[in-house]
Amino acid sequence: MEPEVLYRIALSRIKGMNKSLAQHIHETVESLELFFSLPENQLRELTGISGRMLQDDIRREAMQKARQEMEFIQ
Repeated sequence: MEPEVLYRIALSRIKGMNKSLAQHIHETVESLELFFSLPENQLRELTGISGRMLQDDIRREAMQKARQEMEFIQ
């Protein structure tokens, strides 16, 4: 399991993410870990969000960038 801060960094790295969308995700998805692991279609059903930001490759890339940032700051 990754630390919560990693998921928060990754969420912030998704193009188009803003405070209200992030809050909506926190309210509709059980955890950020789940947000980054569920398939795109399930996330669309849970959140009602459409657009590229839920695509698997976008979320995977955001996690990779977050891991790089974590390595840099440690």
